[in-house]
Parts: sequence; structure tokens; C-alpha cells
Amino acid sequence: MKKSICVRHHRIFAGAAALLAAGGAVHAADTTTQDVDITVQSVNEISVGAAVALSVSSAAAGINPTGIISSTYSITTNSTTSKKITAHLTGALTGGLTLSANLQAPSTGTSAGATLLSTSPVDVVNSIEAVTASGLTISYSATATVAVAPNSYVAEVTYTIVNDS
Repeated sequence: MKKSICVRHHRIFAGAAALLAAGGAVHAADTTTQDVDITVQSVNEISVGAAVALSVSSAAAGINPTGIISSTYSITTNSTTSKKITAHLTGALTGGLTLSANLQAPSTGTSAGATLLSTSPVDVVNSIEAVTASGLTISYSATATVAVAPNSYVAEVTYTIVNDS
């Protein structure tokens, strides 16, 4: 058995000697590097705060009743193409009832001001460049003619980021 151990040691030393002769000393690496390829996708995200309850409960004599309430929204876009936010109602409101929205623009955009909402998309913020912003204000205003019966009505508003054209 001692002979086979010696033969094995001889082979190990012969292998190490061959490595030394071929390229110099053999060292373990203390550091190493690795390339990481990163792909950034287009990001266009918008979110709104929780549901709000707008009450149309006051009016001056001779003027239709109105109500206002505020909410918030956040936006992130890294687009190199100018964007805008559109808004529309998912369903028509009861006749005589209207809803407007006024969105505060992020630092890179322009608000369209108070905009009457319908089932067709309307621009509410234009000229948005790459930006991240949160806690931006949405002001809602509702008006009801006296023909609108006292009741609860639901208005679902959809906000969409699209190319500004």
C-alpha cells in the first residue's frame, strides 16, 4: 500500500510541475468580475387613491347644487416620447348629473384644468416627460340639476397614459 500512495503523490507533483512549467504559478483568485446585462423596459404607470364619496348637498338660491372632493394620484413614466393622461367615465351618468376632474400636473406636465368627463376620453394632463411623482391632487366637482332625484350614484373614472399627439 505504501507504494501506491507514493505513486499517487508522484503523479500529483508531476501534474503540478507541468502546470508550473506551462504557465507559471497557480494561484486562487482573490477577486473576480461578472458582466450583468440590464434591459430597461418602457414604464408607464398610474394609480389613484381610494374611492371617494362626493356629496352634492348645497346650492345658492337659483343655482344648481354642487359638490367637490379631492383625491390623489401617482405617476411613473420613463418614456422618451411625450405622454398625456386621458380620463373617461366607464358608463354614462344620470341625465342632469355632471362630473369634472382637475388633475394637478407632475413637474414635467401641464394640467388641462377642470375638465367635464364623459364616456369619451378627454385629455386631463398633457406634455408629460419622464417623471416619477406621487400624492398629486385630483379635484372632483359634481353638479346636479334639480331634475336629479336625491339618491346615490356611482361614477367610475378611468385614467390612461397615452402618447401625447
